[in-house]
Amino acid sequence: MKANSQGGGFSFGGEQFEHGWTLQKVPGESSESKWLKWGDTVYMVSNHGKGYWHSNSEEGAGFSWGDERPDLAWRVVKCQDDSDSSDSDCDEDGWPAGKVKNGKAIHLQSVCNGSVLHSNMGEGGMCSWGGPEHTELGWELHGEHKRIKNGGQVALRGLGNSEERAFMHSNAEEGGGFSFGGEEIEHGWTLQKVPGESSRGKWLRWGDTVYMISNHGKGHWHSNSEEGGPFSWGDERPDLAWKVLKCEDDSDCQWSWSDCDED
Repeated sequence: MKANSQGGGFSFGGEQFEHGWTLQKVPGESSESKWLKWGDTVYMVSNHGKGYWHSNSEEGAGFSWGDERPDLAWRVVKCQDDSDSSDSDCDEDGWPAGKVKNGKAIHLQSVCNGSVLHSNMGEGGMCSWGGPEHTELGWELHGEHKRIKNGGQVALRGLGNSEERAFMHSNAEEGGGFSFGGEEIEHGWTLQKVPGESSRGKWLRWGDTVYMISNHGKGHWHSNSEEGGPFSWGDERPDLAWKVLKCEDDSDCQWSWSDCDED
């Protein structure tokens, strides 16, 4: 596919790069590394000097050129059949989202404030928020099976908690502090995918947005508490749910099909 004229149709030919495209990451909408990663949003820049190819053409319409417009850019997603996908494959929407496994370290990111919940609070302590670079303050996921299913029950061990029994229990009171103890699943959590905000399969995948549901019948744990704030319970609120992120140091991570991005 070659760059063509404003309002014109597509032009095809040989593989020569001078007739091709330059892919430029859109700042704030893409990974921050030097490599292009699956899910990045890019400007498609003509190597013929036509400018930026906009993505606002209607069905059957011609090319649209213009200046830098993040809202008219393009997203790079995988194009493959993942019906027999492994843990390293993308989800149904093309995102690199391997299945979340038992024993993995995770971050719980608030959909409300964008920060991750750190695990350096003690018994009766309040919320501690920060960035995902603090992998030592994540949470270790303990499930019932090798992989975590949608609706699966889990226990979460605080990596930043020095207590011997450092599993976060779901029996905290509204307005109260955190409760820690043993690994028993009945004191843990049920992770339920938020429809429309998560992958569509039965497995929990990295980047999925979930409801954190108390196994003690307290309801849905909301992610709108402030720094130093107490527990907040309520009903299903997608805007107050949680995102499950990898908790690992990717500073020396090399590109592969299964690479995580900086988010």
